[in-house]
Amino acid sequence: MQITIQEETFVGKVLNKIALDIKQEKVTIGELIKLKVEHTVGQHNAAINAENNQESTQHVVENILNRNHTETYAFKRELADPETETYRAWEAFKTNQLIVLIDNSQAESLEQEVLLNQDTVASFLKLTQLVGG
Repeated sequence: MQITIQEETFVGKVLNKIALDIKQEKVTIGELIKLKVEHTVGQHNAAINAENNQESTQHVVENILNRNHTETYAFKRELADPETETYRAWEAFKTNQLIVLIDNSQAESLEQEVLLNQDTVASFLKLTQLVGG
């Protein structure tokens, strides 16, 4: 089944919306966070790999055309680890830096189970702490 995952601001502005395929009808909030993080990390890593492949191809072509065989190093963004990012997201949820709403109802714990259907909307709100407070 496919559910909608939204990243939102605290005032309800949708920043990103994805359709996520989930095989089971009932999941815990922890599992839902993990699935969302794995999807996001997969997209991030694919974009970096595509960018790096494109840069590498351009670099080879430039070297051939310019007959420049010296190695140059370009700044490359790092690939993300889905397991590490999942633990970070779980910790953010536990410390109220990440709020998860399922059909506008706030999730209370990582172990909380939710029943999903085609109309389910899961909203992720990331809170940032104010300086000095």
